[in-house]
Amino acid sequence: MGESIVSLIVCLICAVIFLGIGLYALKTKTPIHFWVGTVVKSEEITDIKAYNKANAIMWLVYGSLYIVAGILGFWSITLASILMGLSALPGLILLICVYRRIEKKYRIKG
Repeated sequence: MGESIVSLIVCLICAVIFLGIGLYALKTKTPIHFWVGTVVKSEEITDIKAYNKANAIMWLVYGSLYIVAGILGFWSITLASILMGLSALPGLILLICVYRRIEKKYRIKG
């Protein structure tokens, strides 16, 4: 039971961060950026609202995986650990791929 609570706390901390990014992406009027140290200029994006919404959905889904993993830990700590592990490294690689598709769709070609 103790390890389930610890995994839930860790998962919720991760989830709050990623869900926070997603909610921020929904609210902001300027294009959200993915890479640290970069800025996406408004002039580079065709539809800022749709671009931010696509990014928000990406982050909200990713954060939700951590919530599911935390709750799953109460039934099976092994399954929760597998989901957390898959969300971590393979999940980040998938995030990069999804972001690149979003960027390709909404960036002004030129």
